[in-house]
Amino acid sequence: MKRPIAPMCCRSGLCLVLVCLVLVAGCTPADVVSENSAVDAAEGVGPVFETMEHRIRVVTIAEGMSFPHSMAFLPDGGMLFTQLNGQVRLIRDGVLGPEPVGTVTGIHSSEGAGAGSGGLTDLVLHPDFSENGWIYFIYNKTGEPGATMAVARGVFDGEAFGDIEDVFVADASTDQRGHLSARIVFVPDGTLYVAISDRGVPELAQDMSSHAGKVLRLHDDGTVPDDNPFVGMEGYRPEIFTSGHRNLHGMAVHPDTGEVWINEHGDEVNILESGANYGWPFLSI
Repeated sequence: MKRPIAPMCCRSGLCLVLVCLVLVAGCTPADVVSENSAVDAAEGVGPVFETMEHRIRVVTIAEGMSFPHSMAFLPDGGMLFTQLNGQVRLIRDGVLGPEPVGTVTGIHSSEGAGAGSGGLTDLVLHPDFSENGWIYFIYNKTGEPGATMAVARGVFDGEAFGDIEDVFVADASTDQRGHLSARIVFVPDGTLYVAISDRGVPELAQDMSSHAGKVLRLHDDGTVPDDNPFVGMEGYRPEIFTSGHRNLHGMAVHPDTGEVWINEHGDEVNILESGANYGWPFLSI
């Protein structure tokens, strides 16, 4: 089993304001807001907060949204972001569009005490977006006994989405209201990594016949790469790349090494290695 490499902390809550956090290192306000057109167009600059190691400026970009969750920057500097209710919104030139530019249907999200869990959780541009216009999503898909995770894609023409359709539906259905987070990221070889939480059933993270509590590795059409670690092994889902995960909140590719880093339920960070088991629910910090 792979031990987590670092502890972290996590807080959750209702997010109604989209902000940009910018590290400030002796630069002027004009320097700070020049990194991205969404920030450039924001009127004025926000307050600077002093921390032990950095000065951080907070710039409000848009307000009044319903559970904004993930964002992706377009080549023209616009910002697409998801809302957990399945809507995709666009900020361009610092202005939030009045209507969604697309909607992922069949969304499952928790209500009551579990509000803010599930729904449309992530989006990412295809590596060849400038040629094919594809944007990929991962969302909680309504089904039996409650919901599972699905990866979908649609074509964005700069103003709105064409048909959004599933390319992969995970075998990870539960009727639980917690641990429904999921992330997706493309890596340099063009494969898609799909992080699926344990769906509120911890033992599924060690069940290799389930996609829950796993990171999957797929081609962009949802098929399985031949060099995945468990291809051809009886009782193992061939899509699985790593196992033993809890609730996966973030996933990113290291810009120099190409390694995939993930953080789980706010309390640990892992670097993914093919075939590795990260221990949940038997190991945690």
